[in-house]
Amino acid sequence: HKGKANISNSMTKLSCQRRQQVNHTAWRHPQKLARAAKRILLFNFILQFKGYKGLAALSPAIQEQTITSTGDETDVRNLQSTPAFQYLKFSYSNADENGPQNWHKINIEGNEWEKYQDTGSTYNLDRTKYNQCNDGRKASPINLRSDINCTATHEILTKDPRNNDCQIEDLNFRITPYSLRADFPEDSADCNIPTVDLPNGFPFLWDAIWMEIKVRSEHLVDGRRYDGELVIAHLGQERDNREVAFLSVLLDASAYEDNYKINTYISRWEKYAYQTEQRCGVSSMKAPNKLEYPDIPSEDFVLPDGQLLPPKPFPYDIWPTIYFYRYRGSLTIPPCTSMVNWRVFDEPLQISRRQMKKLANLINNYRDPETCKFATYASSVGETARPLQKFDYVDASIAHCTPENYAGEQGKSNK
Repeated sequence: HKGKANISNSMTKLSCQRRQQVNHTAWRHPQKLARAAKRILLFNFILQFKGYKGLAALSPAIQEQTITSTGDETDVRNLQSTPAFQYLKFSYSNADENGPQNWHKINIEGNEWEKYQDTGSTYNLDRTKYNQCNDGRKASPINLRSDINCTATHEILTKDPRNNDCQIEDLNFRITPYSLRADFPEDSADCNIPTVDLPNGFPFLWDAIWMEIKVRSEHLVDGRRYDGELVIAHLGQERDNREVAFLSVLLDASAYEDNYKINTYISRWEKYAYQTEQRCGVSSMKAPNKLEYPDIPSEDFVLPDGQLLPPKPFPYDIWPTIYFYRYRGSLTIPPCTSMVNWRVFDEPLQISRRQMKKLANLINNYRDPETCKFATYASSVGETARPLQKFDYVDASIAHCTPENYAGEQGKSNK
């Protein structure tokens, strides 16, 4: 109802005003602090008596919708509040007690993978019940240096575009203490969830669950670390239901001009950060403009023999190439489970320095939506990359799928 929306909006504004008054007068006038607290309690009591819930009873999601109800309604849907799981308490700083050297001691109960544990025949990531951060086997990230020939029979296949495919408007954008996230809907009734068919295996599909950006890149290529890394995470089906596939794009901030597609993602993460500040009574950011995903079609991939591959559908249209490094590794945050089929594309995505600074600032200025305090896990130099792990070339291998050693038929069309 409009009346309730207006009352809720007034409550939010009043709360911000009261908070500012309390912060300004608390240390100087304790009596005023007590009177201000009584006024807020009285105001909540009156609203409850008239049938409205007090501000303290509002969930973070409702508070967020209250703020955005006066603006663009689509922003309410795409700006996700605190997730159902709790972020595990860890850090990327070696100086911290819960830094990378002590990740194996972290309590991983309540991690984000729990909802995929023991779920029958769909997904069964039961290994995420255990902390494997000190395991040392098949650990990620690593320095990518090929040691075997590629035996892939086809590139990473995607489905042909359909009318109800998930688009950027269907994603829920949020900022975590260590990354920028965009979650795909869990219910396929909302839109067709993106899927891929990986080479070297039965044609089982992998379902996309989220996209994530970290700074700097976690993987190195022949000893070079890039400015950032974008990962699209997928859950395996059928016989692969105990594993995940991470398709990784390295970010190279050396372009003179902005990448127009990356800008559309940045604008939505900026909107999330802005609304978090508004809810916390802070105003250090200007209201960002939401940019629409460009209708400019992606370019065809040109194969060495001159043959063209059709462009990939969203969100895979951001891939700079179809060639990649392949190895079996682990999650790069606790519980560090060794269950990841990594595909790291061998050509980076070009973005500008301005865009890179925005991405880094959004992560390093992460504000907890509940406490309103700065709470980033980034290291002292602003990075959220797990230290490089030692790769065991005896029990595992890295393949580099390139035009020169690609084993499969070149130029297969999308599935």
